[in-house]
Amino acid sequence: MYDTLIVGAADTGRGRAWDGVVEAVHRATLTAQTSGRVTEVLRDVNDRVAAGEVLVRLSAVEQQAGVDAARAQLQLAEATYRRMAGLAEGQYVSKMQLDQARAERDAARAQLANVSQQTAYTMIRAPYAGIVASRDVEPGESVGVGQPLMTVFSPGALRIEVSIPQSDAERVRATPAAAVTFDDGRSVEASEVTVFPAADPFTHAVKVRVQLPALDPAPQPGGTVKVVFPAVA
Repeated sequence: MYDTLIVGAADTGRGRAWDGVVEAVHRATLTAQTSGRVTEVLRDVNDRVAAGEVLVRLSAVEQQAGVDAARAQLQLAEATYRRMAGLAEGQYVSKMQLDQARAERDAARAQLANVSQQTAYTMIRAPYAGIVASRDVEPGESVGVGQPLMTVFSPGALRIEVSIPQSDAERVRATPAAAVTFDDGRSVEASEVTVFPAADPFTHAVKVRVQLPALDPAPQPGGTVKVVFPAVA
């Protein structure tokens, strides 16, 4: 989250303006949850993506080998359990031996589920519909667990936070309206204005959260804007 310092107010004729920084309410940095080599990067900066869409693929050689080994172990454990269950019907093996065979089968099932999940981690998917804000890897790179791969944000949920003097906060709270002007010349009315209930104890400034309506094209998070509050003359 970006905190916006007061950098001075300008007289616009419609109220007073402060600089603010656009931030995404929903912004996700996708990281590697398994190690591997990047085989494909399917999307780039500014691309629109759908929820669940595959954005990056990692090699799955080691992960698939683990799946194959776990599947073979499970097949052996299930065969052993079936054999022990048949012997138990004729009381040729004890209940303890049957329980142990069942436990080994269940452990093999859990191991297969675990390594299968590692294979699923080689396909990095968009958590929701949005826009790619950054691309941090290229095909051929080796990545480790936790390494950033791509960042996605939702363009339908953007906001700005500005800090205004405590003396102006009550007027904005009484008339919660704001106009936002972007560097490209566009100007829009805020869909919602929320004045925080308390001032900062050190700066004595009050934060105001300005919600943006859905815009096309959507402004990139991190860009600066002018926020005008008509209530503040």
